[in-house]
Amino acid sequence: MSKKFIPQISDPRFAELVGNTFEIEELFDKAIWAESPAWSKAQQALYFSDVKGCTMYRWTAETGTQIFRQPSHFSNGNAFDANDNLITCEHGNRLNSPNDVVVKSDGTIWFTDPPYGILSDNEGKPFRPTSGYFFEIFYKNGRTSSS
Repeated sequence: MSKKFIPQISDPRFAELVGNTFEIEELFDKAIWAESPAWSKAQQALYFSDVKGCTMYRWTAETGTQIFRQPSHFSNGNAFDANDNLITCEHGNRLNSPNDVVVKSDGTIWFTDPPYGILSDNEGKPFRPTSGYFFEIFYKNGRTSSS
């Protein structure tokens, strides 16, 4: 069962955006470290990651919260592109700790790659300097160019 909260607004500029009276509903309380919500308008579904729990979840009003992918390879950043494809950043695949991700209206994918996901003894050495990256998807097989 979800919990509902009435938030206390301390900055009037926030109220200008959302109004003065609304509720916040907690949809899921079992995640260790919930992060990176991404909304699919086409599916009317919310996707999010439990980074430490190595699980991705999907929530809809009809089904509630269900496991979407497990293991999730420590997925972190999530976003949808214009075709409703879910773009997810994962750790450990020749990048450092791919994280926050956004898909620009022209289809380019931008994400950060900080080192903090690999700073423990069991994660290896940084593969490359930390940075922000972008990918342009040119082919249906997923081949990309990047900078």
